[in-house]
Amino acid sequence: MKLGFACKFLDSGLKQEFPFKSTTRTRFLSLSHEQRLTLLYQLSETNLRNLYSTFEQLAPLPPALRMMRIGSDLLPLVTVPEAGPVYQEFLADLVPQFTRCGEYAREQDIRLSFHPGQYSVLASDNPDVVDRAIEDVEYHTTCAVMMGYGQRFQDFKINIHMNGKRGFEGFRDAFNRLSPQAQKMLTVENDEISCSLDDVLQAQTLCPVVLDIHHHWVKENADLLPVD
Repeated sequence: MKLGFACKFLDSGLKQEFPFKSTTRTRFLSLSHEQRLTLLYQLSETNLRNLYSTFEQLAPLPPALRMMRIGSDLLPLVTVPEAGPVYQEFLADLVPQFTRCGEYAREQDIRLSFHPGQYSVLASDNPDVVDRAIEDVEYHTTCAVMMGYGQRFQDFKINIHMNGKRGFEGFRDAFNRLSPQAQKMLTVENDEISCSLDDVLQAQTLCPVVLDIHHHWVKENADLLPVD
């Protein structure tokens, strides 16, 4: 059996007991400021409670299975321009819940990561896309830091693809703009479309390289063997 880094924890009945809650940008923009504040706070608080409950499900498992990729919608709509200022009004109030989650994960030796979405392209040839990608990586970094990570090299993983027309050069330039905490956590992986394993290995002087055997198989039409 090949084990993957799960982003949804399903119980024995294939049910996700503690899913994250979200909303749409359209609904959010239709609300008054006070309604926006209430909505985002309630969703974020619910998601943090559900994250802790998921950790409690992971804790009794064997060490190899004690791992989770946390969904990027932990704080819904946080990178939407109109939502950012709203979050700043109450984000400090959520720190104790973030801290609680991080402390428990470390106590139970639960390995954690984020994986920013496919539209976060650090190596894009469009400066606006790069700016948004950096903002997205820093959002994930902020969540990890509030959980107590980013203190030492690779105590948390933020995994991203290197796809983008500027290739390694663009990735390197964007990487150098990231905060020290983000640089400590970032990893880069191969994908099935634009970046082979050889491509991403160029980044090894900046950050660790994650080998995705599934992406490799699709792009190269070949399995990787242990001797490789």
